[in-house]
Amino acid sequence: MHCSTYSGYSRGVAVLVRKGLQWRTKKVLVDPNGRYVLMSGVLLDKACRLVAVYGPNVDDPGFFLELWRLVESLGPGAILWGGDFNVVLDAKLDRESKARMQHVAAAKALEPVMRDGALVDLWRQGMEWRERVHV
Repeated sequence: MHCSTYSGYSRGVAVLVRKGLQWRTKKVLVDPNGRYVLMSGVLLDKACRLVAVYGPNVDDPGFFLELWRLVESLGPGAILWGGDFNVVLDAKLDRESKARMQHVAAAKALEPVMRDGALVDLWRQGMEWRERVHV
C-alpha cells in the first residue's frame, strides 16, 4: 500500500495492490499535501503508470499541469488514472444546475492532459444515455 495524507479530516489518497497480482513497482511519488500517489511499474509484463489523485477544491490549473509533468517523468507505459478531480469536465453533460460552473481554468488545463495522455473518462464511455430517471 502507498498513501498520501495531509490531516485526519482532509485530503488523502491511497493505492492498494492485491497480493498475487503480477505487479512490480519501479518508482513511487507521494505528495506531502495528500493530493496524489504516482506509481510506475510493470503489470503482466507491460509498463504501466498508476495515478491516484484528490484534486484541489479551488480552481488551480497549475496543479493538473504539474501533476501531468510528474506523470510523464515516470517514463513510458499505459496510464490508469483515478480519483476525485474536483472538476466538472463538461457542464452541459455533467451538471443539472444552471449555476455558474466552478473551476473553469482547471477544467481547461485538463484538456491537453487528457489529449496528450490519450485519457478518457470511463464514466462517460457508454453512459451518454444517463438521465435523471436512471439515477
